[in-house]
Amino acid sequence: MTDVSIMQTPTLLPQFVGLPAWPQRFLRSVNSQLNSIYQYCHVVFGTSKYQPQQPSDESVTLARSLFDILNQRCAVDPDDVEGLAEAKSKLRECRDLESLQMVTNVDGYNVLQVAVIHDDRSFLQVLLSEGCDLNSGKCSLPLHLACKLGNSELVEFLLSHGAKPNLETGMCYPKPHTPVRHVPSRFHFLETDIYACDTDQQLPMMYAIQADKVDILQMLMEVYQPKYIWPYHRQPLHHACKYGAFQCIEYLVEGGQQDLHEVDDEGMTPLLHAVKWGKKFAQFLIEAGADIHVLSSQHTTALHELYLHIQDPLELYETTRYLLATGLEHDISVTDVNNNTALHALISQVNCLVNSFPSSRHSEEEQLEFDEQVLTTIELLLINNCDPNVISNSGVTALHKLLLSFDFVISNDPTGITLETLPVREKYKIDFNMLYLSLKVLLRHGGLPNIITGAGRTSLVMLLHSMLNVEPAKMDDYVDGFQRCFLLLCHYGAEPSYSLPTHIATIITLCKFGHKCLSQRNSCVKSMMSDFLKSVLAILLQHGLDSNHCSLRSRREVEGDSGNLLVELVKLARFIRAPSDFDFIHGWVLTSLQWGANPDIEPYPSDSIICHSQSSIYLKTKGSQPVNQYMYHIQDVAPLFEGGHAENLLKLFYYSMDHNALYQCLGNAKFMSRFDPTSNRVPSTIFLKMISKLMSQPRSLKQIARVTIYKSIDRQLNLRVDKLPLPRALKDYLTNVE
Repeated sequence: MTDVSIMQTPTLLPQFVGLPAWPQRFLRSVNSQLNSIYQYCHVVFGTSKYQPQQPSDESVTLARSLFDILNQRCAVDPDDVEGLAEAKSKLRECRDLESLQMVTNVDGYNVLQVAVIHDDRSFLQVLLSEGCDLNSGKCSLPLHLACKLGNSELVEFLLSHGAKPNLETGMCYPKPHTPVRHVPSRFHFLETDIYACDTDQQLPMMYAIQADKVDILQMLMEVYQPKYIWPYHRQPLHHACKYGAFQCIEYLVEGGQQDLHEVDDEGMTPLLHAVKWGKKFAQFLIEAGADIHVLSSQHTTALHELYLHIQDPLELYETTRYLLATGLEHDISVTDVNNNTALHALISQVNCLVNSFPSSRHSEEEQLEFDEQVLTTIELLLINNCDPNVISNSGVTALHKLLLSFDFVISNDPTGITLETLPVREKYKIDFNMLYLSLKVLLRHGGLPNIITGAGRTSLVMLLHSMLNVEPAKMDDYVDGFQRCFLLLCHYGAEPSYSLPTHIATIITLCKFGHKCLSQRNSCVKSMMSDFLKSVLAILLQHGLDSNHCSLRSRREVEGDSGNLLVELVKLARFIRAPSDFDFIHGWVLTSLQWGANPDIEPYPSDSIICHSQSSIYLKTKGSQPVNQYMYHIQDVAPLFEGGHAENLLKLFYYSMDHNALYQCLGNAKFMSRFDPTSNRVPSTIFLKMISKLMSQPRSLKQIARVTIYKSIDRQLNLRVDKLPLPRALKDYLTNVE
């Protein structure tokens, strides 16, 4: 037996189709307000004479019987005459036919709607002959359903029996008429359910257009046009263009019944709606007289609309080429209200999955072809003088948008994943080769990598941020891709230390990645991340990263953001979990030293502290050299000195620093470990012995000579040691700081 339920209460006021535009807008607003007042009154007071009555038990029983008869006719015998006779008999015996249409099946549709869905005109004839109303209700009216189904004979039948073609109604079908969203309220009586049919209410012919049924459209136009005025917000041609109904577009344009230049309530012309469907649609409208240079209310061109809403991914290049050939190349750098060019819009298609498009065949070959079309289309725009360096109101160029989109997709940050962003992420793939090729096209045609975004980041910093956001377990898959992109940006002039904020952001991001590396429990992942960081450091140091940044602002040891690479690297000792982790910091510091980092300099002035010894009181500075920072952070952690890993890192500075700077730092460290009144750290015995040992054992002549060579070649070990007239063994001795 069929389950039934009670249909949602219909709205009070009629539709306003047929009036001019401004009265329609006014009356729709009044309609909405009055319905809100009505809903409140009938819930709170329950005394309105217009309040709908619940269907009687007799109506519910009758509806259940009619559903059973209808389902039987559909499943077994469409020509079941006895079923029709039984239905007619039951309808005549019922004394409460008015509420019959309020009773629905499990999907939320009444018997009249189900008869339309099954195309049972004989059953419909019985229902209509007994007084059922084709034009009552607020969801999926029979005529609207027939148009959506594309059944021209059924449409003709319904029109002949009084169905009105001027009613605007929403549509839930083919989904059930059930709530899609609940709107809560602190006042319980104001809570409401939202149905799909509550939005996007349309005329019957609009559903026929969506199905691209010209015969139904023609039938409805003949009935509609002599009597009614088109609603201001919905024109048939605009609707046909919006939904890609090419046959309907041809009928409407060739019949001369619609204006090609009229703007709808979305601020769009037919061409702007149609261009997303491909070259065939754009060509037909342009040849019919549509203006190629028209802008939407958001100042978007046809190119903007194509790239933002394209339906067929394999139409991208040909449609672009056609539009440019018909005169749109003169508007190629036109910006919308947010100052985005068409190139900004096109960049959003880089690495987009082809199966996210409705017309896709979901094949690998199609994905490859789409990727190729995206690249060639980007280049086509740039060849036609599209400016790649236009900055949008969000403060980003096309190059920035490319990297921001990639960062969004690759990011493992859970705070960035919401119900809204998850579907967007699923539309994209992580393809470093595609990213690399897109970057190369933009940079080769004049894209500037050092433009700073509104958030103060350059392209390099954005790529570093993406590196930081990758899930560690997947990093191994992306290492080569990141390295290629870093090298490409640097090759085209990206500067890691372009400005002070850029430099600070670069150093901070690198050290955050180092911290992330040290926090890993998997030794293989940790080693892989460490090697990757060394390679990135080498790339950036080769291309201008200032490892010896100095500042006049004094800082305490625990403060960060000094901008000095060595200082920030040795501060990572705070996050060491095991003695062997010092080897990772050792590798990063060694890489920095090989590419010009100077361990002798004080990157910022240190504050003087008041010291006292017996009867004397005096001021003394701690020194801010990297080795001082390192010794400060490890002095009181005795378990970390096992295995000599911490000592090896200290010896790296011991072997590479100038004599005076080194022994001044060692002496300061030993003194401050005992007399620093500002520190609550208690140095371990192992630490003190290690310092004393280094101070009591002077370096060999060979080691001193090595430091002299370092200073003479400006500490550019990797660049200049190989040019020295020395044996390979000595070159290795110099380069590896052994």
